[in-house]
Amino acid sequence: MSKEITKSYLPLGTVVSMGTGEDKVKLVIYARAQGIYDETGEQDGNEFDYAGVIYPLGYLDEESIVFFNSEAIDEVIHMGYSDDEEINFVQDVLLSKD
Repeated sequence: MSKEITKSYLPLGTVVSMGTGEDKVKLVIYARAQGIYDETGEQDGNEFDYAGVIYPLGYLDEESIVFFNSEAIDEVIHMGYSDDEEINFVQDVLLSKD
């Protein structure tokens, strides 16, 4: 029996929006399947689907990174680049963690 894929990941470089009205924010995804680590380098148990930075500002410092899950995405504005290598990476590495 084949493993049913119940989750997928958006490609790096994808621009998404969260929130509405004045609270709407656009983010560029730059990392996936991200854990949060404390100052000693230990993972604190939280893991998020994505790490992004606010568009159009980009990365300013560690405080500018936004960690979020797929459920928080309201709209995909622009899909990042994807090819066979990307598809295989998602299936073989990211989805194998779940």
